[in-house]
Parts: sequence; structure tokens; C-alpha cells
Amino acid sequence: DFQEMNPTFGALNSGVSSTSSIPPCEDPRTPCGAFAKTQVSVFPNPVRDVLTVELQEALSNTTTLRVYNGLGQIVQEQELSAGETRIEMSVYLLASGLYILQLEDGSVVRFVKD
Repeated sequence: DFQEMNPTFGALNSGVSSTSSIPPCEDPRTPCGAFAKTQVSVFPNPVRDVLTVELQEALSNTTTLRVYNGLGQIVQEQELSAGETRIEMSVYLLASGLYILQLEDGSVVRFVKD
């Protein structure tokens, strides 16, 4: 079943904020051991064109934010500079569906593209 093969894509968060318990990994479907540190919020959720990503705390290092589709494929990447707490991502080219946004420290949040 899809949820067993892709546990990260289980039940959709009812809110827009998530502190992840998903371990940091290149592939969000693979458990790796350590737990995430950064609280990530996204809005609007669902989104049509521009997704706002907010971090509870400023990053101390440059990091990469990755967006995964339902197949676990990276469909978008964006670098975040040290000190940033808010960015806007253009997502209008993404197909409608459920996506996972993940920071390099393993923090994840789910969002829906209309």
C-alpha cells in the first residue's frame, strides 16, 4: 500500500505548521536516525502560485530546501541563506497534489498545491 511504501506521505497535517519527527535524509522515505530541529510553517495551504515558507528561527548556515512530489522525487530546490526566516517560492508550475517541503536538517512540512 502507498502509505507503507511512502510513510512520509501519510495523513495530511490539518494545520500549516509542523515540527518534524522525520529524520534528516536525502530521501524523505528513508529513516536515518537523528531528529529535525527547525520549525517550519507554510501558507497559504493549499497554495496556487506562491508559497510562503517561514522558519521559527533564523538559520545559522546556508541550507537547501527541497520539495518532493508523491513519488519521492525532488521537483524543486531553493537555497536559504544564513539569517533568513522567510522566503517565497513560486509553485505555479507544480501539478496539483500533495508535496513535502524538507530542509537539510530533516525538518519537513506538507503542503497541497491546488
